[in-house]
Amino acid sequence: MIHGIHSTEDELKFYAMYQKRTLDLIERWLSQNTYLCGSEISIADLSAACELIQGRFIEVDLSKHPLTKTWLDKIIFGIPEMAEIHKPVLKFAEASLKKRKESPKL
Repeated sequence: MIHGIHSTEDELKFYAMYQKRTLDLIERWLSQNTYLCGSEISIADLSAACELIQGRFIEVDLSKHPLTKTWLDKIIFGIPEMAEIHKPVLKFAEASLKKRKESPKL
């Protein structure tokens, strides 16, 4: 259960497979390009980074996707405006994880 929403095992397996496939695709693309659309940052990078950083809420492990992790950190933390915008989101994600870890398992 995440944020009060129950998912079936089949749903969780599907989403995990879909997430892995997406991260593999991004990783392959970043092995040939600096950014998602080539050599310059674009709205695609900003948008995708905003989506991926939400993985902090469920502790998405990017260790098998090092290029993606480096790219995400560069976009979120390397651009001052992005870092400032995401401070509340990251703080909320941290608090949410802490609360979930401290609450009893159902």
